[in-house]
Amino acid sequence: MRFWPSSIGASLLAIAVLGAGLGMACANEEQGKARSQPSGPLDRPVHGIAVNVKTDKKTYALSEPIQITLTVKNTSGVTARLPFSSGKQYDIEIRRGKGRNGAKVWQWSQGKMFTQMLITRSLPPGKTMTFSATYKPETTVLKDKEGMTPGTYTVIGILTTMGRMPRPSGATVITVH
Repeated sequence: MRFWPSSIGASLLAIAVLGAGLGMACANEEQGKARSQPSGPLDRPVHGIAVNVKTDKKTYALSEPIQITLTVKNTSGVTARLPFSSGKQYDIEIRRGKGRNGAKVWQWSQGKMFTQMLITRSLPPGKTMTFSATYKPETTVLKDKEGMTPGTYTVIGILTTMGRMPRPSGATVITVH
């Protein structure tokens, strides 16, 4: 068996970057804890990072697309360093009923592929990042799942940071008729 120094060097570099990202995120978490304020009953801000989910309307026809916007805000007084383990920096789910525990009928990341690399994004105090996606009823039903039927649904937006459990998330409720 042949020993490859370059692969060990790359592994050590990855571990060092990961450790530095997690350490900075944890330091920022401690400083931002007291300032987290929920912006709604379904929102779950984590350590100074709040996620707000909005849709273009509150009521939809079954065949209508749903435009979804996630706004991530640093509510702490220090720059947040947000570590990600891939190019997937957010996800969106649509679940039946009011609340986070209903059956999942759609997930934005389902079937997508993402780059596998460590990424750290900085978010200064009071600043925001915005992500958006569109649910298209004719093409986005989860495999082996029933699509939307008339009723109430919860749209959940999740910031997919690594090393943060629970992850910052927010939600809003819509109606489909």
